[in-house]
Amino acid sequence: MVTALSANGLVLTGTGEAGATVTVRDASNNVLGTALVNGGGVFTVNLNAAQLNGQVLGVSQTDAAGNASGSTSYTAVDVQPPAVPTNVVINGTGTILTGNGEPGATVTVQGPSGQVGSGVVLANGTFSITLTSPQNDGQLLVVRQADAAGNLSASTSLTAPDTTPPAAPVAAINANGTSVTGSGQVGSTVTVRNSAGAVLGTATVGTNGLFVVSLAAAQIDNQALSVTLTDSAGNVSTGTALTAPDLTPPSVAGNLQISADGSTLTGTGEVGATVTVRSASGTVLQTATVQPNGTFTVTLSPVQDNGQVLTVSLTDPRGNVSGNASITAPDVDANAPVIASDNLATATVNLVPVTATKTYTDSFTTLLSGFTKTYTWTVAAGTTVDPTLTLTTNSVLALLNNSTFTLQVKDATGAWVTLATGNTQGLLDLIVLPLGLQVDIGTLQAGDYRLTVGSGGIGLITNVTTSLDITATSLTQFTGTGTPTSGNVITDVGTDGTVDARGPDSAAVLQVLKNGSYVAAGTATTVQGLYGTLVIHGDGSYTYTPNGSPGSVGKVDVFSYQLVHPNGLSDAANLYVRIDSPQATEIWSNTNYGAPATVVDAVNDVGSSHLTLVNPETTSTDTFTPLSLPVIGSRSATYTTTVAANTVTDLQVVVNSTNLLSLLNGTTIELLKLNPATGLYFSVQVVSGGSLVSLLGGGAGYTFQDQGPGTYHVKVTAGGIGLLELDHHHHQCHCHAPGSIRGGQRYRSYRQPACR
Repeated sequence: MVTALSANGLVLTGTGEAGATVTVRDASNNVLGTALVNGGGVFTVNLNAAQLNGQVLGVSQTDAAGNASGSTSYTAVDVQPPAVPTNVVINGTGTILTGNGEPGATVTVQGPSGQVGSGVVLANGTFSITLTSPQNDGQLLVVRQADAAGNLSASTSLTAPDTTPPAAPVAAINANGTSVTGSGQVGSTVTVRNSAGAVLGTATVGTNGLFVVSLAAAQIDNQALSVTLTDSAGNVSTGTALTAPDLTPPSVAGNLQISADGSTLTGTGEVGATVTVRSASGTVLQTATVQPNGTFTVTLSPVQDNGQVLTVSLTDPRGNVSGNASITAPDVDANAPVIASDNLATATVNLVPVTATKTYTDSFTTLLSGFTKTYTWTVAAGTTVDPTLTLTTNSVLALLNNSTFTLQVKDATGAWVTLATGNTQGLLDLIVLPLGLQVDIGTLQAGDYRLTVGSGGIGLITNVTTSLDITATSLTQFTGTGTPTSGNVITDVGTDGTVDARGPDSAAVLQVLKNGSYVAAGTATTVQGLYGTLVIHGDGSYTYTPNGSPGSVGKVDVFSYQLVHPNGLSDAANLYVRIDSPQATEIWSNTNYGAPATVVDAVNDVGSSHLTLVNPETTSTDTFTPLSLPVIGSRSATYTTTVAANTVTDLQVVVNSTNLLSLLNGTTIELLKLNPATGLYFSVQVVSGGSLVSLLGGGAGYTFQDQGPGTYHVKVTAGGIGLLELDHHHHQCHCHAPGSIRGGQRYRSYRQPACR
């Protein structure tokens, strides 16, 4: 057996049969060396060629009798690197590299930034490698191979094709347009061209990556230039755009014309240039821009219609200014008048009556036999009140059963006169609360009043807490809030239907009368009026803010102003500001704008006052035939009622029963109206259950509001109630034409709301 191969691959040692001959052959059966096994059974064979490349050797022995053993295989170590790859070629696009090498070896390709591909040599000794990224910019590539034992060959190199143009250069042109400087790919040729493609100059990028191109002719008129790089392979970069400096002024404006009224000036010039029109003193009057078609129109403000000499210049976007062209304006308004017309404006003051609320509380313990409680109060002259009485207890049914409410007023003789009892809709409204009752009393005029609350036997002793809230509304005391109004005394149409005229060149100056003298309005002048403040400006615009005084309603603030022209012409007029209020009706004079109004329904209107005729209201009550119902089951009945012509009615249906809870839970009321054209009744509204309002005396009901003239059916359906009685209340509002005017005294009239 073989025990070792020397490091140089020339000596093979091992053990065998003493005296036998050992023969070593290569894979092609060529004898590499022989030796005899010594007496110790060891042999040493000197090989005729170093075996260091992983060769497979065959070792056999033959004894003295000529008997040959079988062959034993031994693989030599592989420490020999492959040869350098040969015939290495890269294709024209720089994507595939081919060549020859040791079969089974791995070929690697290195570029400037690292490995760009690898492949394995085929059994026929060739390889083809697709590169991970195209190598088409003249890169230096290094190729080597490594065998299976990791032995690395020497390298071979080649240059990739160059089909990549240089990157676009960084370039700039100097201020006087004579040279272009920048940076780019070293060694490439720099070319500067104009917009027509003509070459203006060339240079070569130095080893430091910089270049300077001297231009054949200075580029100083905003020309568009292009700078490119061309490498040694002829690849051309994309162009870098440059704009030459613009040091050339536009030509003088031409074809100048001014309109007959002096309001516009037209002409021609360099496209994109700014047109500047100046007065003879050099003051800029207006500017404009030359349009793409080479024309311009300048709107003159103020109008140039007095023979002024104007100059026109053009300034291009780079700031180059042309020479001046001049033109003389027409003189068309030398005799134009100065006219001031009176103006009429309206400011608003919102009026709110002064109110105050007082609350009176009390509590008492009821007796089994019931109670009677009286509450008194006084409504002062010049006020109205809206009282509300709230009774709170732990037994609302105890208050409901057999309770009475009576509202009375003291007449001129001192006697108490009953105004309302029970649950008179609109004056006494009873509201059932979770733990009590609330009596909402309608609006009351001046006088002494009392409300008596009584209850029969309530079956238990309970504590009642009362709260009387009285809200008083003044009829003579108001607070006011003013709303400003704005306008323009010059441009607004005056009372004569015309606007003001400011004379030649619209040069009249606005002056306003302040503290007895006329002063220029200027940027803003404040004038204190009788009922507000005026802030007016030189252009005629103003804002008037009323002081909000209730006494100012119906009054007029008058402000005087005049227009004064430098040529001596002037005219004066007034601004009349009327003070109006949404809470009053003012009758203003159509001829005397400074006269105060006749105020209807306004506070402190002395001299005359207007009374509004209130639509009279009447209340009537009809009692329908009692309807006796079985304790179990349900029945219904229909009643007929009418509403007279020219009348609007609140129809209140009151249903009484000894069992309030059953009444609320089991009763339905439907209102139907007759259609005279068809003779049929149609449903107006249906209410039932919780929609019914609990009333006094064990009853419930509902008010169908604002029912017009016609014939109605009231259909009542009830269940589980022994005896049911119905009352029908009409709360009627008769419609009339507006009333007459009463004068000579001080009154205040309040329009009552229409029937609800």
